[in-house]
Amino acid sequence: MFKASFRGISGDVIVESSPSGFAYYQEMIDRIDKLPDVEAAVASIESAGLINVGGNRDIVQISGIDIRQIGKIGDFPQTLFSQYDQRKRELLAQANGAGVSEERRKQLMEEAEHPTPSFELRKDIDYEALARKWRRPGMIASDSVVWLHRSDTPSESIYAAPVTLTVVPIHPHEDITSQSAVRIAFWIVDTSHPRIYQMDYNRVYVPFDVLQTNLEMSATDNEPARASTIEIKAKADADLMHVRDEVAGIVDDVKSQHPDPYEYPTAVKTWQQVHGKFIDA
Repeated sequence: MFKASFRGISGDVIVESSPSGFAYYQEMIDRIDKLPDVEAAVASIESAGLINVGGNRDIVQISGIDIRQIGKIGDFPQTLFSQYDQRKRELLAQANGAGVSEERRKQLMEEAEHPTPSFELRKDIDYEALARKWRRPGMIASDSVVWLHRSDTPSESIYAAPVTLTVVPIHPHEDITSQSAVRIAFWIVDTSHPRIYQMDYNRVYVPFDVLQTNLEMSATDNEPARASTIEIKAKADADLMHVRDEVAGIVDDVKSQHPDPYEYPTAVKTWQQVHGKFIDA
């Protein structure tokens, strides 16, 4: 059970890089998606920063994700409080209500188990009354980032608190300076239960494009867009070492077609190799 938890926390095969990320990730994904043993491949950005929630500051890990695609890779949607736990209770109550047809009941059960998560702002919060510049992207925070235990119900004050995230863009072969720091305003729209506490307890999740832009990893006239990770979901009966080798071949081939003076580093690993130090502890 403990070991299985690690498989749900990430893809089966992962392309990793340094904090500055690597280029041509979409070209890699387009080719990886065509492999016969692959179900899906999704890019993400991993970083770290300083969060300020209503005046309380802490260092957090940051995952920039395509939230509409992330459920194809692992079980992140099933860790959410509002969009899974709470919504599931509501849908199951509807499914078990009087007069519900069997077909409709099955639809409700399927929706309860497989939500489509979102960073959309909450409909139960009057954001305009809270801040003059209230149009901000949504963020999902792990429970402990907002001082919750798994069994706690988040209070409205968590969703109404002003939140900023300070990050520092990292470019290949350039010094990191405090002058480069960028502060991004968010609203917390949901909370996530850590799947592996040591890895998730201080993590926040934000929209991929928002983090990519603020870390200066978007495409420019001179540089292609960058991501820091590609997570790959393999088919159930796939040989993961074989998939890893196929993915590594694609990554190397794409990089060879786009010679780059910075030579963005990458490594391709199975989920066991990525999480081995925790699994074997």
